[in-house]
Amino acid sequence: MAARHLRAITQLLVSELVTNAIRYAEGPVTLRLICEDMLVCEVADSSLALPRLWDGAGDDERGHGLQIVSRLSHRWGSRHTPTGKVVWCEQQIPHPGPEGTLSRVRWDLGDG
Repeated sequence: MAARHLRAITQLLVSELVTNAIRYAEGPVTLRLICEDMLVCEVADSSLALPRLWDGAGDDERGHGLQIVSRLSHRWGSRHTPTGKVVWCEQQIPHPGPEGTLSRVRWDLGDG
């Protein structure tokens, strides 16, 4: 998977998770990206309700976000926290050449 493809998929996954948090929770929403063996996207909010994957009808505006997350991420899930919940997803990341390390990869999630 090329870095450009990873960036586009990450932007879409972040958009879906943050949109769900804003739509269904009150209060602050926190986004955290962690790059280790996988690229982990975590979105925290104050709602105690864990999301569930359901199949929305083709013309239904609801129900597609987690389907997208499920299909485009390596895996996803959610967990309760003392102040609400975290919904997360993981992506496999491309490894740079044999001389590079993950810490040397530039993760620019901006435009371009």
